[in-house]
Order: sequence, then structure tokens, then C-alpha cells
Amino acid sequence: MSLFTPPTFEIDLTTHCVERFNQRVRPTLDHECARRELRRLLDIGRVRTEAPAWLATRTRQASDRYLVIEPDLVLPLVWNGFSQTWVARTCLARTGISENARWGRNLKARKRRAARRGRQGR
Repeated sequence: MSLFTPPTFEIDLTTHCVERFNQRVRPTLDHECARRELRRLLDIGRVRTEAPAWLATRTRQASDRYLVIEPDLVLPLVWNGFSQTWVARTCLARTGISENARWGRNLKARKRRAARRGRQGR
């Protein structure tokens, strides 16, 4: 796995990224505290050109770079040429379920709710 460590670089955190960090990693924090905590963690992360193996097998789209904060926490990065910064689009935790698994779980829940509504309408 190749590393990309420029001497200085800036990473912008999207609202979506902070929300996912808040939901998946630090759910007890309010949004602003989660943003500060994630900003602090940026300093200990390593930027890589390839996704960690656990992420590469479950991700739907590739990113330009990946900020690996700890083995189980990754921020996919894309380059914003306009602002000349890296942008963290989301926050992925290894313990989270894959998008396909989430989609299947949500589909089952929708079917259960529809079945309940059908029984109530009798």
C-alpha cells in the first residue's frame, strides 16, 4: 500500500462526514464537538493512495486518497482543485455494515412495516 504524505495539506470536512463520524464513532457528542474531535484526529491520520483491504472489498466508488486515522476508521478524500484542498466526503468505520447490507436490512424493515399496515387495514 503506497503512502502519500505531502509536507502540508488541508482537509475540509463535509457536513456529511461529520454526521457519519458522529453516528458511527462518537454518537454521544453533539455535532460541533464531533467536528472538533474529528478535526483533532486528522493530525494522527496517514494519507494513502489505496483503500485499506477491508474497505476495498466493500466500497462502491474509489477516492483519490484515503485518510486512515486508525486501522478501523477511514475518511475517503477527493481533491478540490478550486479550493486546492482535500475534501473528506464521509467517514467509514470498519465495524459499520456495508451499503449492500444496509440496503437489504432497510428493505426487510419496509416489507415488515407494509405487512403490518396490511394487517391493520383488515
